[in-house]
Amino acid sequence: MKIPYTHHEDPELAIVLGVGKEHGIDEAMITYTSKIDVKDWVLLKCKYGCGNYGKSYSCPPNSIPTEEMRKIMREYKRAIFVVSKTKSPEDQKKFKKILLDMEKELIKNEFYKAFALVPCACDRCEICGTIEGRPCSNKDNRPCIEGTGIDIFSLAKKHKKNIQTLKQMKEASESYGLILLD
Repeated sequence: MKIPYTHHEDPELAIVLGVGKEHGIDEAMITYTSKIDVKDWVLLKCKYGCGNYGKSYSCPPNSIPTEEMRKIMREYKRAIFVVSKTKSPEDQKKFKKILLDMEKELIKNEFYKAFALVPCACDRCEICGTIEGRPCSNKDNRPCIEGTGIDIFSLAKKHKKNIQTLKQMKEASESYGLILLD
């Protein structure tokens, strides 16, 4: 089913916001992939500071290496940067699912290259297959944005968003998703 949009809207944004609206997501921006920084230092933060390192197929060293991500980014011109208010781990889990729903709706509407990158590690299985030495059983598993080397802080600043540090966070914070588009 095609999502209707008005003549002054970008159809891809209308699709994303149409899916997100029922879940309270009302902020998404088109960005050029040439403006997205993929940096090796981001993986240092994963390796030396994140408890999910090596414990999820969506995180390093199991996710897309930075050099490969840089090559992939050159095959896309644009992406959609999606912002969600999250208050709990459950909200974060819902946001990941919504990003996949957005990706699927974009594909249905002829944006066939759409591919979502999600915040944080995959949390679908109680124990990830990577720990037990078995393949991933989640067909909708997507790479963690930071785990590919994407500097989400830099991207947020380019869109005039202020990412809160853990010290600054109180109850609510923002989560960010990225859907590679075309």
